[in-house]
Amino acid sequence: QNFGRGKLIKTSIAKKHSFPQGKLFEDTYWAHYIINECETVTITNIPVLHYRQRDNSISYTIDIKMLDVLEGWSNRAEFVEKNYPQFYTEYMQFIASSFLSLSWLVFTKMKKEKTVAYSMLREFSKKYELSNYSSVPLDKKLITALNQSNKKYEIKAFVNKITEKMKG
Repeated sequence: QNFGRGKLIKTSIAKKHSFPQGKLFEDTYWAHYIINECETVTITNIPVLHYRQRDNSISYTIDIKMLDVLEGWSNRAEFVEKNYPQFYTEYMQFIASSFLSLSWLVFTKMKKEKTVAYSMLREFSKKYELSNYSSVPLDKKLITALNQSNKKYEIKAFVNKITEKMKG
């Protein structure tokens, strides 16, 4: 998983790029800058850190703050487009897929501030034209539906489609 923890980073590089204050999903604001400065990056699937995740931790809290990730994704999209334009489409395909998972969480689990969350999701999807980056036709339809949905029944239909897709 992509968390700030679980990374061994040279101190001189880490000190240049601190986590943003008060943001969740801080790695989305930060990891690309760190990796960009590294001469070598090694990935291993050997467990070297044991991290205890609690059910009531901020990583598992479904509320409006979880949409901080949208700002992080925007920041990273601009970075990739500027510094690695050859990878921009691939990155946006990843974001389109991640966006659907995030939308599903918002629609099915978020208890408060859903109207604000729907608005933020629609705005992000439209800004980055996510339906253009979906490699799966159903994903494209779902993102398009989200962009166009302002009514509660349309959003419910969208959630049902996402739920069906995740089951199958």
